[in-house]
Amino acid sequence: MRISTRSRAATSGCRARSSLACGLLRNSTRTLTQKDWRIAGVVGTCRWLACATVRPASGGAWYSPSAPVTEQTGAAHEEVIAAECLEAEKLAMRHPAWLDKRPGWIDAVVDTLNWAWRGSGVPPIDMSQPG
Repeated sequence: MRISTRSRAATSGCRARSSLACGLLRNSTRTLTQKDWRIAGVVGTCRWLACATVRPASGGAWYSPSAPVTEQTGAAHEEVIAAECLEAEKLAMRHPAWLDKRPGWIDAVVDTLNWAWRGSGVPPIDMSQPG
């Protein structure tokens, strides 16, 4: 399978942010805040876009993450990413009640897809500022 230049550009920035940001959520036993859910949305989306393999913090087998909104498994290629962007925007507009338990998550997913895939907006997490 040929990976487009657009896909490579989208995943390179996400790989760096994902590896830096995932440490912010690891080993957290407290209730997640809006900032935490935002980071989780960015990390999950970046891992999927980068076709990364991840291992649960509790150990266990490595796995490929699923798409953040549709939970589709498999490689993130152009058609699938475009469809995920649309589904994320639709979910943000519908805003079902269960999203209230994940404040900031869907906005982070939409922002990450817009920045990494569509090349619009700003990076979803400002990594230049500490904590």
